[in-house]
Amino acid sequence: MEYRKFEDRASYEARQIAASASKFSYCKVSYRDAEKYARILARDRASRGDTSPIGPVLCLGVRNGREVDLLRIALHGPRLLQVMANMMERRWHGFASRRPFIERLNRSNCKRLDERACIGVEINPLAGRPDVWVGSFDNLPTEWTGAFGAVYSNSLDHAYAPYSVAAAWRAVLRPGGYLILGVPGEQRAAPIDPVGLLVFDDVLKLFPGELIYFRRRGSAWRYTEYIIRMR
Repeated sequence: MEYRKFEDRASYEARQIAASASKFSYCKVSYRDAEKYARILARDRASRGDTSPIGPVLCLGVRNGREVDLLRIALHGPRLLQVMANMMERRWHGFASRRPFIERLNRSNCKRLDERACIGVEINPLAGRPDVWVGSFDNLPTEWTGAFGAVYSNSLDHAYAPYSVAAAWRAVLRPGGYLILGVPGEQRAAPIDPVGLLVFDDVLKLFPGELIYFRRRGSAWRYTEYIIRMR
């Protein structure tokens, strides 16, 4: 793992907000990714005889928040909505929907974390949605400790301090909760992406648990995918 330190926190946050604003319409998650993750989690839970609800899901570093919608639909949406979300997707600024209004149906609220909630975190104040909390993903609300059944992010490379970020993400998961990661391959550390060259051993050191899924460059955006069931 390669890590680029910043002189101060304020300059780091300013860079991250500016970078988010420049690509705010981008979503690097496809509905096919969300559907795959939902299927893998369901299979793993069934294999262990776990029939309880998975619990709230938290997405970290979400920009405009579309990945929050995709995971909510894949995990909890009616079948017709799932089919439409898949059919209406197109490649544009990453991935987008030809009918974005369908993805807005039944959005969650950060103030009400029921067992079917799916919410996000984004540092950019432009992310003004009831289901997106505006703030840094390494300084999460204390009331979220142990609250989530799954956490998703493809933004680990944006971390200010990778070990502190990993600790914060682990802290919000319930015992036995799932961490779903998309990690860029062979990317060097840079001013916008302070963490680079994340390899298999680095990820498992940051997030010790049981690896239930791994695929190199497996996502639609060719992120390397990890799903880890935390202890």
